[in-house]
Amino acid sequence: MSVDTAAIELSYLGWSGFRLTWPDGPQVVLDPPDATSLRPEQETWLLLSHGHPEHVAGAISHLGNEGRTAPVTVVASAPVCRHFERRYGRAKDRFLPCQPGQTVSLPNLSIDVFSWRHMRLIPPGFKAAFQHVCQVASSPGLAFQIIRKSLWGPRAGAMLGFRLVSKGGPRILWYSEGLHRLTGADQARRTGQQLESEVLLFAIEPEDLHVITNLLNAVGSPVVIPYEPHRRWREEFGMPVVDLACLVEELQGHGLRAPLLAPGESLSLS
Repeated sequence: MSVDTAAIELSYLGWSGFRLTWPDGPQVVLDPPDATSLRPEQETWLLLSHGHPEHVAGAISHLGNEGRTAPVTVVASAPVCRHFERRYGRAKDRFLPCQPGQTVSLPNLSIDVFSWRHMRLIPPGFKAAFQHVCQVASSPGLAFQIIRKSLWGPRAGAMLGFRLVSKGGPRILWYSEGLHRLTGADQARRTGQQLESEVLLFAIEPEDLHVITNLLNAVGSPVVIPYEPHRRWREEFGMPVVDLACLVEELQGHGLRAPLLAPGESLSLS
């Protein structure tokens, strides 16, 4: 299957999910969330950052879709690949376990794999941790649902980011949830130097707003696309959320191009 990169369309699927499409090519999907509509008749490449439930829900739905007729290639850590291959694998599906520093070659698309550090599930500091636990306890139904899905899903595995390099298209660096207040600028700079890119996709939480401009400058991508992966959960738990419009305005004031995509919106990349 060849890929025509004359026009790459980037679509935000909500949560941490993105889809990249080319004319007459396969659909390349990053961490599709639950209820993502993926065409069952079209070849699909699923790139999964880790095994937390909100990052793999759409992959479970697509792999298990009885009406699916086209093959799927899963690129993820070894535990995530094993989980999906054992439960959902079909003839012609491929499961490609990868690790940081590896390059995965697909037709006309090169995927460079790197690692990032996940933010602690409970924030550091007694006061912040106590407040976080109280907020989670305020919605026990949702908390139980998250725990249940985590227990039945794959192991989280390594935290992976990907750089996608296609013929004639911009280099796209998907940093997932790896840019936060515990990320050193030196680490972000090394990643940006090793994996140069024109477009950066990154997650943002309110607690990390004070460090994000410095981290983005360290990575060095001229176009940065922010998204807030856990907004729905945070709203239900009564936690603060990001004013993405204000963030975009601030980033543009620092000389960065920062288009904002709402769930369901797309952007043409060239």
